[in-house]
Amino acid sequence: MISLNNNNGRGSISTRIHQGSRYLHEVGPEKVLPLVISLSEFYTNVYMNESIPSKENLSLRVCVGEENDAEAIVDVLYKTWLATYPNEDAGITVDDVEDRFIERRSEAGIEKTRKRLREQSDDQKTFVVKDGEKVIGVSVVSKDETRNRLIAIYVLPEYQGKGVGKMLWNELQEFFDDDKDIFVELVEYNTSAIAFYTGLGFQDTGRRFSDESKRMKSGAVLQEMEMRIPRNKYH
Repeated sequence: MISLNNNNGRGSISTRIHQGSRYLHEVGPEKVLPLVISLSEFYTNVYMNESIPSKENLSLRVCVGEENDAEAIVDVLYKTWLATYPNEDAGITVDDVEDRFIERRSEAGIEKTRKRLREQSDDQKTFVVKDGEKVIGVSVVSKDETRNRLIAIYVLPEYQGKGVGKMLWNELQEFFDDDKDIFVELVEYNTSAIAFYTGLGFQDTGRRFSDESKRMKSGAVLQEMEMRIPRNKYH
């Protein structure tokens, strides 16, 4: 509770207002206003900067996805695809993305996701980031005898740029085998993802490919690339 009588030795509020007004009159507003503006800009830069944890970031946590997360996981994928993949040059349309998720967003499709979540193994996991109880990020990872695979990291558009992807990455490293490189495949024109993985230490392997399973309703196919981070560049 704030008391108007609690002046902490600095005088009453009315006294401080009077002192401030007298100071403003003596030095002139042309000297005081730049200071006020500078302080305003300082607090804006500090408290609005994404590197400073915001209130929403305080409740974030990473955990293994469970079957009751299935619908929310599909929703993250759907919204992220809509925000990322429609591209005129590549011939990918919003309708392509909508069509691709018709089955996946149906009750039968969500039940398939629940089944995959129930049947996760030590070699393949789905991790989620939650803000409170809301799923805001998803990652699927796997590993075998030869390599670690980061299959995907998806973060809701409104949460991107807030460190959620990096938070997921830090947790995922515990899943991967220390003696194997990590590979990730991503769409060639997804420059944001390329920059993100480059920042983590991934390097372009030069491999380019397309997967028929990602052919769209329009006939266009997502063109993909591969990146890799050596085993000694993480952990």
